[in-house]
Amino acid sequence: MSRLPSLPGITTSLRALATHPLRTALSTLGIVMGVASLVAVLAVGDGVEQFSRKQLSSGTDLHVIGIRPQTTRLVDGLRFANPDYPVFTREDARALLAAVPELTETAVVASGQGMVRREGSAAPQRAVRFSGQTGGPSRRIAAGRPLSLEEQGGTAPITVISHNLADALGGVDSVLQRQLVVRRLAVTVVGVMAPSPDRIFLMDLPLGLIDQAADTTGRGTITADLVAVAGRLEDVPVARVGVERWLASRAPEWRQQVVIEQNLTRLEQASQAMGVFKLFMGAIVSISLLVGGIGVMNVLLASVTERTREIGIRRAAGARQRDVLWQFLSESVVVTGLGSGIGLVVGFAGAVGITAIMRARTDAPVAAALAWPTVGIAAGAAILVGLVFGLYPALRAARLSPIDAIRHE
Repeated sequence: MSRLPSLPGITTSLRALATHPLRTALSTLGIVMGVASLVAVLAVGDGVEQFSRKQLSSGTDLHVIGIRPQTTRLVDGLRFANPDYPVFTREDARALLAAVPELTETAVVASGQGMVRREGSAAPQRAVRFSGQTGGPSRRIAAGRPLSLEEQGGTAPITVISHNLADALGGVDSVLQRQLVVRRLAVTVVGVMAPSPDRIFLMDLPLGLIDQAADTTGRGTITADLVAVAGRLEDVPVARVGVERWLASRAPEWRQQVVIEQNLTRLEQASQAMGVFKLFMGAIVSISLLVGGIGVMNVLLASVTERTREIGIRRAAGARQRDVLWQFLSESVVVTGLGSGIGLVVGFAGAVGITAIMRARTDAPVAAALAWPTVGIAAGAAILVGLVFGLYPALRAARLSPIDAIRHE
């Protein structure tokens, strides 16, 4: 014999809910508040987490994995030149990006320092940090244009300088499209960076010019690092393993040729902070759902007491225990399902309002985020609450003796 509930039992439970709208509304209200709290907390939490990740990505190097050639090696406590260090190219950056799916971008980066002056000017020289890269994010430009991707990896005598360097050399208008002299190399200024609080003078040069422009006295040749950026904090450890695998495929003795640089301590701290944040949100959500579930159970227990005579008549008319059990479980699931739908809308509306207040008070671009997992968690949690907290009242109703139930006043 089938143990599935009968259709008349489900119909009876729905009719009972419609017959007592106030009781149904009270039952639903507790779930609405619980689910609304759940959705609001998750939506605000997801929004804050996305904002935090963007801040970490743009303001820190936690997503970055650096691969630096070893130009020297240590032998018996003394440093010697290492002739086997690799020279990374744009093709290497592209190959690494294709080999490790957790990476979102790669670039070849080189830097150095030296002196610069305006051509034909008696103005004093300025100490400048030079940098060049292939790919990666572009600088914000206040005047002119940035270096194109092709120009970044080439040797064209052009440059983009920082705003403070342009001011020190006579102003943005006086240096744009004019030539600067770096050692014996003349380069044309094609762009000026947006102002920044950095006090160091900066120049972006094509990668092929860094070695000619930088002062390498006592330091040897400028080498280029390979930089890889992971998409998420959680992807960084996996991406590092992929980078090591890629290096091993190029050269089995790669550990003697390059050094992988990564801020592991800060990465662990950031991951730990994210984990604590999620656990804290989960604790708040659990309390909200517990309160809503207790409310449903209390209302259903009151319903069992009120409808004891009705249950006895049903049992005397041939209804089985599981029919009565399913009737009350159906009521509980219907109430929680209806409450979850309303709570989803109310909770997201509340999250939108909360994040609007956060933006107004802090100027932080935080927005509520409603992801499909949040919707699934809200619906699943509501149904689970309905089953768990509706089970005891349903069992109590199903176990009533028909004769005693009919006699109940």
